[in-house]
Amino acid sequence: YDVYKKIDKINEQLAKELKVSLNECGILLKEEIKASIEGQRAEPRSVKTGNFLNSITTQPTINGTEVFTDVDYSKFLEFGTSKFEERRHFRNSMERIAPIVKEKITSTLNNSI
Repeated sequence: YDVYKKIDKINEQLAKELKVSLNECGILLKEEIKASIEGQRAEPRSVKTGNFLNSITTQPTINGTEVFTDVDYSKFLEFGTSKFEERRHFRNSMERIAPIVKEKITSTLNNSI
């Protein structure tokens, strides 16, 4: 019975640590997306009024952090239209930080065991 309690305690601690790591990754992704929108990355700059840039936000979820925008035209910037090419701020940013996310999660798992 004590072994099961210890396993449960380890699982609870690991879940907490993973959530913290995922929240940190969400914040990192948000900052990377904003840098992309500002033109600090390979994608074309997407700042005219600052509305799109300032709309990028994070929200904690049960499993980590969600990064999103509520700007209606963001889908046109991300995926393009017949009048202009896609800018891929979200997708390219995720690709850029994926190795960092993988390392952070791996490190959290390795340090918790």
